[in-house]
Amino acid sequence: AEACILQCSLHTSSGEFEEAQAYMEEVIRIGESTEQHQATLFGMTHLASTLTFLTRFDEALEQAERTLTRAQELEEPKFQAELLTFAIPIAHLQRGNSAAATEALERGMEIALRIGDRASETYGALLQGKAAMMQGDLEAGLALLHRSIEASDATGLPFMIATSRGVTCGGYLQIGAPMLHRALDLITETLQLMEAPTGRTNGAWLWSELGACALAAGQIDQAEELFKLALTEQTAPMYLMRPAALLGACHVAIARDQLDDARTHYEEAAEYVTSHQMENDQLALKFTGAHLEAANDNHEAALALLEDCETLAGPELRRVLLDVLAARAQSLDALGRTDDATSTRTRAQSVADEIAALIRDEELRAAFQQGTRSLLSPVPTS
Repeated sequence: AEACILQCSLHTSSGEFEEAQAYMEEVIRIGESTEQHQATLFGMTHLASTLTFLTRFDEALEQAERTLTRAQELEEPKFQAELLTFAIPIAHLQRGNSAAATEALERGMEIALRIGDRASETYGALLQGKAAMMQGDLEAGLALLHRSIEASDATGLPFMIATSRGVTCGGYLQIGAPMLHRALDLITETLQLMEAPTGRTNGAWLWSELGACALAAGQIDQAEELFKLALTEQTAPMYLMRPAALLGACHVAIARDQLDDARTHYEEAAEYVTSHQMENDQLALKFTGAHLEAANDNHEAALALLEDCETLAGPELRRVLLDVLAARAQSLDALGRTDDATSTRTRAQSVADEIAALIRDEELRAAFQQGTRSLLSPVPTS
């Protein structure tokens, strides 16, 4: 059973899912026949994770819920925490059920903290931190991301340590340009950590996050290389993160004014998101589409997509809404609708003020406010 578990982990980290699944099924068989309950639960739990990585979210959720019930019956909290901080919330998010994802994460984090499961705490804090950042609770979100770093360090696992830092890099983007230097430091640190054995297990996730940071800092060549790695290297989340990597490649092409290439990347991402029913990626897809239409001077089309983005974000995702309104104002500027652009910026500033009011740390608040001023400044016309 232990040999199969090791093989399962190695194949999963390399994105060799058919081989990994075979070993998981063997672990479950051995566990059941010898009454080694932990082996059985390991196989069942990691099968749920694999189905998640394969974007088979309905099957993943069914498998995870079945395993959770079994773990509760056998009083095995470690597997409960693992399921509730990864497979279950991700499956719920991709099926558009953010409330269920939030509830699962809260339950999983409570168990992880109670039993000292630092690996589950790492993933739980990452997902909670990203959610808080999108909602505009930047200080709390950043605290959760740093908590994930602390928890990952305690595991001693290179891929966990790299993952916490790579995702935290993306968190700094939500604050604004004054924090880009911290994001750039994390890019360097994360890439170094990924060179350790198993360090690339979550490669596609990390390269996508790091690529977005590099692009925001104007390092287009590095961003292109990172998104390319996410799309071509076999790692555990290569299918799960494919839309993010394709959209990142789209933004790189836009930055280089290679709009035909950008359209190709965007259309592939759109087809992938639709065919895999990845509801959690719809907002990023439409926002990138709006950016692409604006780059092609199709500002009416861009505004229609941004209206969809605003609907998807709702009033809860304030940090996302701020970006949407800023983009809307720029397209209105381009169309010569000055009054509408001014009104949109006023509304965006109101959202920014709500976000700033939640930040107690003066340095962090000042950085966000400086970033907001840059974000909402009208783009000079030629």
